[in-house]
Amino acid sequence: MLELEIDSIRVNRIFQSRVVLLKDKNSDRYLPIYVGTSEASAIANQLQDYIPQRPMTHDLLYNVILAMGGVLHRIIVWKIENDIYHAKLVVGHNNNNIEIDARPSDAINIAIRAKVPIYASDEVMNVCSIIIDEETGMPVAVSYTHLRAHETREDLVW
Repeated sequence: MLELEIDSIRVNRIFQSRVVLLKDKNSDRYLPIYVGTSEASAIANQLQDYIPQRPMTHDLLYNVILAMGGVLHRIIVWKIENDIYHAKLVVGHNNNNIEIDARPSDAINIAIRAKVPIYASDEVMNVCSIIIDEETGMPVAVSYTHLRAHETREDLVW
């Protein structure tokens, strides 16, 4: 497993979709995760320390975990299948770890609220990671196996 950190949230200029770029803490590889507009906004708001008047859905779920006596230890993006990432929350409860299936966008949102590490499996990183040119900000090395059926490398324009 590799520990990742949120690098940025970008907009794919061609498809107008949001992409969260997670960077491997120990290399120059990035994991691009497409997320919905509302999920991207929730991540951005949390990263900017915006405090809403009422708890948002991700705040609610994290508060429920805490109220039930759980402790979120980490999240893991552990699998890609049919162009869909799978993530899980690892929650400690009563001296056991419980793994809860989640969309990566929701898992990331909860992780940043709980201030816990974000991980990806070696398999996910080997299949889906990209390298970004520091000068242009464009992907220079892409594993084509993770692109959506209608995408090409040129479609990854931010």
